[in-house]
Amino acid sequence: MPTYGNEEQNEWLVRHPTWVRFLGWIGIPLLLASSIYVVLIPVISERYEPVVILSCVFLGLFPLYMCVQALKVFPFMRADVEVNDNGFSIFYPNGKSETYSWSKIKRIKHYTTSQVLELVDMSEKTVLAVMEQAWSYEKFVELANKNVKS
Repeated sequence: MPTYGNEEQNEWLVRHPTWVRFLGWIGIPLLLASSIYVVLIPVISERYEPVVILSCVFLGLFPLYMCVQALKVFPFMRADVEVNDNGFSIFYPNGKSETYSWSKIKRIKHYTTSQVLELVDMSEKTVLAVMEQAWSYEKFVELANKNVKS
């Protein structure tokens, strides 16, 4: 993925590319609906054999879990995030912005199966969630790991 920023000031722009936004808005809801359907196939078809139940649960729960984790990114999908050594600022398309210092972040949660990184504040609220496909993601993770004391 491309990296956008200023090496001298150690300031970086984190943004989801258009293709990730498009696939996220279209693909995640479709995958969510289809994985719920797959999990419910034994109930819908009234087939309660263990093989049918186990195969549908196996094939449906993993994508369902990934979708639930990916849905955390939706509020931040169109936002631009500027990251530096002091913290980060989130700029939403409607003109609203929020600024956080690294000291306000309690922990970093990384969901590797769904490629989502989530920052949680002291009140256990999700402050920011980004996908690994975002621009400057590596620099963002580097700064977060360096500055967040978990």
